[in-house]
Amino acid sequence: MTKQTGKCTDWGRFRSLFVPVMLTGCLVLSACSAEKPASTSETAGQTWEIADQSEQTATLTVDSSGRFTGSGWSGGGSAGIPPYDIPITNGKMSGTSMSFDMSASYNNGAGSISGSATGKLNASFPNAASASGTMSGRISDPLGTRSFNSTWTARRISGEGVFTSAEDFDFDVDVNPHSVSIMQGEAATITVTVKLVRGEPQPVLLTTTDWSSAEGISVRFDRTTVTPTGTTRLFVKTTCNTPADNYLFTVRGESGGTFRTSADAVTVAVKENPDCASSETARQHNERGLAYLDNGQLDNAIVEFNQAIWLDADYAPAYNNRGLAYYRKGEYDHAIADYAEAIELDPNRAFVYNNRGLAYYRKGEYDHAIADYSRAIELDPDYAQAYNNRGLAYQEGKDEYDRAITDATTTIALDPGLASAYNNRGFAHYSKGDYDQAIADFERAIELSDDASLTQEAEQALEELRS
Repeated sequence: MTKQTGKCTDWGRFRSLFVPVMLTGCLVLSACSAEKPASTSETAGQTWEIADQSEQTATLTVDSSGRFTGSGWSGGGSAGIPPYDIPITNGKMSGTSMSFDMSASYNNGAGSISGSATGKLNASFPNAASASGTMSGRISDPLGTRSFNSTWTARRISGEGVFTSAEDFDFDVDVNPHSVSIMQGEAATITVTVKLVRGEPQPVLLTTTDWSSAEGISVRFDRTTVTPTGTTRLFVKTTCNTPADNYLFTVRGESGGTFRTSADAVTVAVKENPDCASSETARQHNERGLAYLDNGQLDNAIVEFNQAIWLDADYAPAYNNRGLAYYRKGEYDHAIADYAEAIELDPNRAFVYNNRGLAYYRKGEYDHAIADYSRAIELDPDYAQAYNNRGLAYQEGKDEYDRAITDATTTIALDPGLASAYNNRGFAHYSKGDYDQAIADFERAIELSDDASLTQEAEQALEELRS
């Protein structure tokens, strides 16, 4: 019996504009005091206590440098949150900010629970006497993956003074010019200056807006790390595929040791280029290829995607879509190569990893498939098809039926109408000898299915179970 895999995703004109968002947890603090910290005092440290509405508590012990350790959250879970323990790591408090990472783990004998959260605050936090905020994140357990939220208050229970590290150094980021106009297919160069405001100079890391490569825009710095006062250049390159529009690039600098930040912005106005309009663009060939793909004319689709790549070798959608055409032809090695190129050009597209995972699955390379599905889930934790496909790889390639059931259950939580998830979970229960659960899942799959082959498969399984 063959279980149902998910579908590959093509990359069309509008879909290519979508940037998957990774939904990690976050902890946001609000300081109750805005008193400006002094820049010269020293302190022996502080101790903070945090408590949330479900009676879970954590203690932060801060040393004189602003670094802190946390005993973590622990305790019971009213408001529907299971008990868990969250170690707090990588923490540092300064005169203007507090930043840390958190990870949750718990095992009650019936299955493991895990989750994560990150937090950062910009305020005069060390000088405040109390704070409040919310914590939200994601918890995974045998029933699936879902979000959790809690509110809490914090109070300083010992220690005086403030930390001085952030006041010792400050900088400003300045771009020049603040606006520039270019034609499609041209490039702009912007000077970025990091100015020292005060203190001992420290390295500043620069980042900027990362427009999708599907827009035909690429950006890079001459140097991404600058010690003030110093300069670098930001290069913005367009292609004939870049829509005529105004594009805002925010240049942001951050000093990791002090959490100091500064930003400035430049607007790049991209104008219509008559030379581009006189010939077909990579985007147009890509869209024509998608039309052939939809009609099952795979060879014609590949010709169009080839032309798109010839016109713009950095046009990631054409590689993804040509990979999809090769996948449908059963040429999985060619598909994997094209998906890899699309990932190299634009590494944050969850569906491209899912597509490549399907090609690896078809080749029987289940570990590679699982790795790609997992990366897709990291980029988009609500990607139901990636969970469904990973569960199937665990089931058919690894005989790991519990993991398969967990992933199918998560799929159903995210997309309750997906018949293949019930079908796949039914086969996992079948393989474990859990026949009642298998029958229930096959019956539900038949109710939801509009796929004749899936319906026939589930009906045959039911017949075997009832005979």
